[in-house]
Amino acid sequence: MTRICCLLLTCCLPNAVLAGKAWDAAWEVLSEHCTRCHGGVKHKGGLDLRAVPNILRGGESGPAVVAGKPTESLLMEVLQPDADTSMPPKGERLAESEVATISTWITSLGEESNAPSVAAILPLEMPPHVVIDFLVARGWASREVTPSKLVDDAGFVRRAYLDLLGRIPTVAERHRFLAEVSSYKRLRLINDLLDHPEFARNFAEIFDTVLMGRRHGLAGRGRALDRGGDWHEYLKWVFASNRRWDDVAYDLLGARATTGKERGARWFLVGHKDNHEDMVRQVAPSLLGKQIACAQCHNHPLIPEIEQRHYWGLVAFFKRSFNVETPNGLALGEAATGGQFEFSSLEGDSFKAELAFLSGKTAEDITNEAYRVMPSKEYLDRLTKKDKDKARKKRKGPPKMEMAPIPVVSRRGALAEMVIESYPEFAKAFVNRIWALLLGRGLVHPVDHLDSIHPPSHPELLEWLGKDFASKGYNVKRLICEIMTSRAYQIDSLPMGAERPPPEAFACAMMKPLSAEALYRSALVAGGHEPDGEGNFPGIDEERYRHAFARVYSDLFPETYSPSAAEGLFFSNNPLMNEVLVRDFEGRAPHEVSEIAFASALGREPDEEERAASLAYLNGEPERSASFLWALIAGSEFRFNH
Repeated sequence: MTRICCLLLTCCLPNAVLAGKAWDAAWEVLSEHCTRCHGGVKHKGGLDLRAVPNILRGGESGPAVVAGKPTESLLMEVLQPDADTSMPPKGERLAESEVATISTWITSLGEESNAPSVAAILPLEMPPHVVIDFLVARGWASREVTPSKLVDDAGFVRRAYLDLLGRIPTVAERHRFLAEVSSYKRLRLINDLLDHPEFARNFAEIFDTVLMGRRHGLAGRGRALDRGGDWHEYLKWVFASNRRWDDVAYDLLGARATTGKERGARWFLVGHKDNHEDMVRQVAPSLLGKQIACAQCHNHPLIPEIEQRHYWGLVAFFKRSFNVETPNGLALGEAATGGQFEFSSLEGDSFKAELAFLSGKTAEDITNEAYRVMPSKEYLDRLTKKDKDKARKKRKGPPKMEMAPIPVVSRRGALAEMVIESYPEFAKAFVNRIWALLLGRGLVHPVDHLDSIHPPSHPELLEWLGKDFASKGYNVKRLICEIMTSRAYQIDSLPMGAERPPPEAFACAMMKPLSAEALYRSALVAGGHEPDGEGNFPGIDEERYRHAFARVYSDLFPETYSPSAAEGLFFSNNPLMNEVLVRDFEGRAPHEVSEIAFASALGREPDEEERAASLAYLNGEPERSASFLWALIAGSEFRFNH
């Protein structure tokens, strides 16, 4: 079946590739001459020229383009010099070659429409890594780039350990993998690491930052507020048990569990201390892959599908939520009534906030004053008093109740259903984030900008993977394994030519800066510390290390990586490094020190030039062994996953 599908794709999809190249050329013309009036803040005549669907939909005068028919397209008509309404109205006319570029693109739209869709040719029964390899290779062809060769086993084992366990392999782990003789050794390693306790710990820390954000370079709010540690225990349980990601979303948005591991999920919203706008600003990018803060005061100036009513509509879903102090600690309650408010535009117009979601759907707001878990009588009495706002301001801390109230009709429950049941971007947002984590860049970049002005580099691939992820039970480990077994993941970081291909082509593995957590753990491993079966380092205060590194090193998923002077100096000057370096080189000859240091820090053997330089430095000076290892750990090669 896989062979048949690939043959069909090879025969039927060249038109789609050509159409994509034609659009790239057309977009250069449109963005230079047209989008100042028909894109961004301005949409004159209701026309937005920034995306193909918007162009086909058109504006007040109807569709701007008829696919495959330039002579019948309004866009081509207004570009003619003798048109009644000639565009652009001011400035230089488009050159004949530029008009021809637009015409060629419109013609290609007709050719593309005659080609079978990727969704039809690539059924969800196909293995995802096969689909990944085909569609990424199709992108290489359309961009006319040559992909790198596969990374060797030494490079692969280092990459896999860093991505899944958040540290480099020990010398013994590396040797064990390299010594294995099997064509399935890479797949076996991936599965072994996914089942390792350190995988759950590593991904718990990654998604602590994704879901809660870093604060002042330290951990997320959950660690600062959660004295019992059950937020992090919840995240570790999520990834250890491979909990469905849609169930995780219900845990986070519902925040209702009072017992069990699920109870720790409450910190996702409890940590915002009744700040409903702050909840929205965290939920949208972390779960939906959207940045919507710019729509607080007006419709988004650049992204037409994000409107002010969506921002305040999401706020409305949380407006009845409030923190409650229970005998078991903080919890998130929800009122059965209230939560109505208005928002104002910059022009001064006021609007009633509806339960409006980004998909365009609006939930029915039902108030029936019925509860599944009743609030305290004191709380209900307070709701009837005229001075309830004054009383709330005087109260120190959240109200005290035996249990957090839960209404029969929940606004947060309605939001969770909208997100999971009828919003494809939910699955695509997670797929895109995992892709970015493993390959260094999302199919949509930046990773939390799934919108019309940040089109995917491989739209068919993101669409297919999102559907596959949802249809296969939101299986996180399966998604990770399929991506890691693809050629796209396993290619080398060395380009085939003199220049690196564009990063969005995924034709060459990217140099991924290590997170603070991965960096300190890798430094400990390289320095001679052995992690135990759970990934802990006996005798090491890891919180101290994590705080020290997190203050200096970059956050996860940076839009662009720009190292600071503090990063460069950290390994050279920080006294923690004296505690890191415990590897014993006593009695080792200089060539042995060199081999061990390169293997433990960089996961490879030195080349001839490096071997000669290291022997020149180490020969006759055994006390230099630790300094030599320190120099390798402080180097840029150690700092990156590549």
